[in-house]
Amino acid sequence: MTLITLNIWRGGKVLEPLKAFIKKHAKTVDIFCFQEVFDNGQVKRPSQEGNHLTSFGDITALLLDHEGYFVPAEEPDQEGLAMFAKRSIHVEKHDSFYVHESKNDETQVGRPRKLEYMQLQNKKNMLTIANLHGLYTGGGKDDTPERIMQSQKVKEFFTTTSGPKILAGDFNLTPETKSFTILAKGMRDLVAESKITCTRTPLYRNYKTSTHFADYILVSPDVHVQKFNVLQDIVSDHLPLFLEFT
Repeated sequence: MTLITLNIWRGGKVLEPLKAFIKKHAKTVDIFCFQEVFDNGQVKRPSQEGNHLTSFGDITALLLDHEGYFVPAEEPDQEGLAMFAKRSIHVEKHDSFYVHESKNDETQVGRPRKLEYMQLQNKKNMLTIANLHGLYTGGGKDDTPERIMQSQKVKEFFTTTSGPKILAGDFNLTPETKSFTILAKGMRDLVAESKITCTRTPLYRNYKTSTHFADYILVSPDVHVQKFNVLQDIVSDHLPLFLEFT
């Protein structure tokens, strides 16, 4: 089975290369995990940001052999997460829950965040694949109380599931943080194992001055990794991560 995770960058700021990338991998990739997806083009981004994909529906039209699932995380943009699974794969369950909630007052930090997940039968086990876009605070990617709590909620969820587990996405964390350590406990960090030094592209506004880590794939020890790499396609300010596993 194969999986790609990618933050598509505010609905697809690098439109044509992103569309070509999705089309190129549509036949061979079983599961897609996308972050920063908008819901069915209801919200058009400001024109100065470019001609955006804007839409879960637009991506669905590029992945006709896949079943798509969209999870809005925040209002009014309806920005959220999307997962796509080949129609030949039987998804037993798809759901989501808040790992960080915020209200419109000064005591709250960052925008709401959800964990999206699907569970499917893989051989004799139930496989859980989770898609995370971690809390963005407007600053760095270091520990905050909210990020630590977010990680604890994700980890608590995984303790309720049996069988192999995969956690993928843009965590908005550096690997040395306590928040990341909580997520990675008992899991294999494929980015670290592969000695990856960057998951961002030169389109990232802080590419020359900031950390180059944001995106990860963590797998439980019972996931048999056949191949993992960071693809070098410039289709976002994030690089796509590819996993082949059994």
